[in-house]
Amino acid sequence: TRTAEKIKSEIVRETGNQKVDIEYVDLSDQTSVNEFATRLNKKYERIDVLINNAGLMLPKRRKVVNYDNAPIEMMFQVNFLAVFVLNLKLLPLLKNSESARIVNVGSSTHRISARINGGFNFRDCMGNDSYEMFSQYGNSKLANHMCVLELSRRLKEHNVRNVTVNSLNPGTIPSGITRYLGSFLAYGHLLLQPINKTVTSGSYTTLFVATSPAIRGVTGKWYEHCVEVPCSPAAKDQTSAMRVWSLAEELTGVTAENFLRS
Repeated sequence: TRTAEKIKSEIVRETGNQKVDIEYVDLSDQTSVNEFATRLNKKYERIDVLINNAGLMLPKRRKVVNYDNAPIEMMFQVNFLAVFVLNLKLLPLLKNSESARIVNVGSSTHRISARINGGFNFRDCMGNDSYEMFSQYGNSKLANHMCVLELSRRLKEHNVRNVTVNSLNPGTIPSGITRYLGSFLAYGHLLLQPINKTVTSGSYTTLFVATSPAIRGVTGKWYEHCVEVPCSPAAKDQTSAMRVWSLAEELTGVTAENFLRS
């Protein structure tokens, strides 16, 4: 809370814009995510840019429950399912914009997970049988980009031309995502600092995808270092992407067509 208020004060001071709002949401709680989307739909007329930046890495499996009180793995909920719901439930506001952008901050680990599992791990996507942090994290990020491509395809199918959706890898950044790691892993992350990006330089690709006139109208792409690059071939598997999409609808209780058609 104090961090958000501090950042708000900095934005107001540096830009002179007094119209800066803070909204709170717990991405691990589907009720909180749904209530957040409802609040924004009531409060605002449009959204020009939606950046899904929050993420979570957990060395040990943690369980939360979904809307139907069924157990789900927390990293899968925060990194993928919450993003899936927000992208859909905020579509009415995005479609009200002249030219809106959805920006999903991903990770290069989606490629590693795809190689290890031969694509998205449908058999054990919740890590019930075997939980390994980097593989599970990468699987959640792979699901994210698969649904970016699927959302891009479905928006075109519904003739929604004013909303684009893209993913990016910001690079290795010393951010709060490592705060739950054990001392050994945290120390390993510190050793990478000489080649890490700073928080500022790590934001460049996100800002590029969110604002650059050079990619206005471009959708369904993957970016690194402010350049479009190929994503994992597994992410482009449309049959698997449709399965992941259906899985997300089942686990969240959200029917995508209701928001694509509205």
